[in-house]
Amino acid sequence: KGKRRRKGEDRREAEGNSSLCPNIANSVTMEKEEKGEERDDETSETVEPSAKRGKRTVEEGSEVDGAGPSISSPQFVSYDPSTMLIDRETLPSILGIMGTPTGVLLQMHRISVNPPERFVQIPHPLEKSIKKAMQDSYWKMLSEDVDKCPPVYGTAISLVNEIKEMLLNGLIPMRDEKRRNEVSARLDINTLQNEVEQNELDVQSIGSFILNIFTSICAPHRDPEISEIRSHMDNIPNLLRNLMEMTDKIKEDVISFKLEMRREEVLKAARDYEKHDLESSFVVVEGAKDKLVDWIKKIYEKTAEEGDSIENIEEIVGRVVRRGFIQNLSFSSISDIPFHWRLDLNEIQLFSLERRRIAIVAASLFLLNSIHPLSPSSQSSLIPRLITLCDDLSKDNLEVIVDSVYVECEKVLREAKKLNEETEDKLKVIKRFIDSDQPLRILAEKRLDEYMFTVVSTPNSSLPSPPSPLTPLSSLFPSIRTKFLKYIIHNENTFKDLYVNAISSVFKTSEE
Repeated sequence: KGKRRRKGEDRREAEGNSSLCPNIANSVTMEKEEKGEERDDETSETVEPSAKRGKRTVEEGSEVDGAGPSISSPQFVSYDPSTMLIDRETLPSILGIMGTPTGVLLQMHRISVNPPERFVQIPHPLEKSIKKAMQDSYWKMLSEDVDKCPPVYGTAISLVNEIKEMLLNGLIPMRDEKRRNEVSARLDINTLQNEVEQNELDVQSIGSFILNIFTSICAPHRDPEISEIRSHMDNIPNLLRNLMEMTDKIKEDVISFKLEMRREEVLKAARDYEKHDLESSFVVVEGAKDKLVDWIKKIYEKTAEEGDSIENIEEIVGRVVRRGFIQNLSFSSISDIPFHWRLDLNEIQLFSLERRRIAIVAASLFLLNSIHPLSPSSQSSLIPRLITLCDDLSKDNLEVIVDSVYVECEKVLREAKKLNEETEDKLKVIKRFIDSDQPLRILAEKRLDEYMFTVVSTPNSSLPSPPSPLTPLSSLFPSIRTKFLKYIIHNENTFKDLYVNAISSVFKTSEE
């Protein structure tokens, strides 16, 4: 397997690209797979070329004399998600996700962690900009053709033919023979050409027919948009553009509905896509797997409990995943984040800042209460102000934020007529929170980490009360728990085998 993967030069190139995330190194390998070169998938050798999974197939429309190339949105693929196998190979094509292997991987990961309410095409940014430029050129050309005297309808007919193909290749069910026959007959390209030659082409009538079809197959929430199109049918270029855009929207509705019915299968395929990429990275990046396994073992050593054994391995895995996630939030450099968490790097950085923000607010409240106990109303009024001040917290502006927190707390003491030289000196400890080794800040962060571990390990929504100095901030933790668990559960489900094997090796070593 290793021999088939990459040779010396590609290996060095991949390792060079893997400093941030080893998954990037796999892009070279995946590009080879896309070209049909040596593949690891055993199934690819047994499937006929025309039926290989993940390939997009569309019926080509007849060419129209004088028609320009169709530069509108890509034609709808001729498969039905409700009956087709959904796996890591087909899923990107089904969802219309394109771009670099790394970009596709990130999109698959986002689908796994935060399943969207709707599945829509997610174009690569470069593809999106190119597509927009080409479409603008296309619509300009169409408008110029229609405005000629006599009008030139070649491009318009080509567009209508494309809409027809979309309707027949996925939007109108195969069982609806009557409607399919109506579309085939009314939008027949030869018939349309004859109408042009006889100067009998009625674009508004064609548009009205297509809108009637849309009304019969679209979701109810599209009805107002269709009514809006009906009220502006005089401008032929705009009418055709609106029809094309509505076709794309209905296409997304159909895909969303069918994939929603198979959501679990979709999410499993997305997780498999990510797991396959990590396994490929182990082949390309030397020592990557050993490093990750060592990380898992060290986390287990921190969470080991009396009575742990191979029999309760799943419980141990859940504990290790949660402890590892909490540990990630205190990372000092990107290299501290293990390979299988690096797709969540942006989120981990945000969560890390949120951790620091809560710790600083908690430590400040604790210090202020030790100087002058606050009334419940005064404290409940102060907390939102401190949290707002810390919203933009980062390493670059930490000192400014801490100074602002100090000023706000000083104001509370002044209003309570408790501000004097002694209390002011005590309060100035807040300004030292810019130092990561400040004792009170360390205490707040340590207790916060332990409590967050408890929070994400609690099986129900009833959370235990946070310890001091976190007690005043108890209302923040239910939402934090919800956010964190999305990533924790995804990581556990995706890489469970990796965790099980690593932890099992610890037990085997102990037995030996």
